[in-house]
Amino acid sequence: MKGYISIWRKLLDSEMWLSEPFTRGQAWVDMLMLANHKDGFIRVRGVRVAVKRGQIGWSQRSLANRWKWSRGKVLRFLSELASENEQKIVPQNNNVTSLITIVNYDMYQSGSTTNSTTDGPQTGHKQYHNNNGNNGNNVNKEKKKELEYPSWLNKELWKEFKKHRTAIKSALTPHAEKLCLADLVKLVNGGENQDDVINQTIKSGKWKSFYKVKYQSNVSRKPVVNVLRCPECGCDWSNVVRGEPCPQCHGLIPMTEREVNKLIGNIGR
Repeated sequence: MKGYISIWRKLLDSEMWLSEPFTRGQAWVDMLMLANHKDGFIRVRGVRVAVKRGQIGWSQRSLANRWKWSRGKVLRFLSELASENEQKIVPQNNNVTSLITIVNYDMYQSGSTTNSTTDGPQTGHKQYHNNNGNNGNNVNKEKKKELEYPSWLNKELWKEFKKHRTAIKSALTPHAEKLCLADLVKLVNGGENQDDVINQTIKSGKWKSFYKVKYQSNVSRKPVVNVLRCPECGCDWSNVVRGEPCPQCHGLIPMTEREVNKLIGNIGR
């Protein structure tokens, strides 16, 4: 027999549904109804955590209380559903959170109408969520993971870079942002200062990514000249012929030893 029936989710809180210990089949149907119908969130010790469509954020202890089972029976039941023969769920656990993902959740919902679903996460129960787990094969594809920024990134300056891209009519797509961030990381790892690199791109008024900083100096470099000065008056002797009087104090400008030897040689001829 094939086909679908619609089950009102208010049955989850019905006294008839909860009055006696659950059967295994009832527990499985209960899990399908407890799973989120769309992405939502819950609070765990004050921390907001995401719960995706097709995921259950109930702990084993909470399920045991709800189904009137022992925790051992809940564990054995979930292990069987996750076994290689069944592959109905993918449990994810660590020392902080627990999460159950229904495999092929859309298959159980494909016959339902829009009006048969409710919005938001399941509330009124202690729930945990593991945001790092692998949902396994044949599970609904999760939304693309948000770009992870390095801890050292200047977030405010990065926002200015994104505004710059918008201003030059080349707004960043998620993929383009990832590529630009990779360029920045490469430059920073090479010893560049991130603020200088980002500001250089913004100042360019047209660059779309990041490049090695080009340091430019406006100071003109002239060769250093040792000026020969008169020891008496301090005037410049640079352009005065040695051995002649100083134009200021009329003192004789001293001659170098080489010039003196040359002059003596000329006199002896």
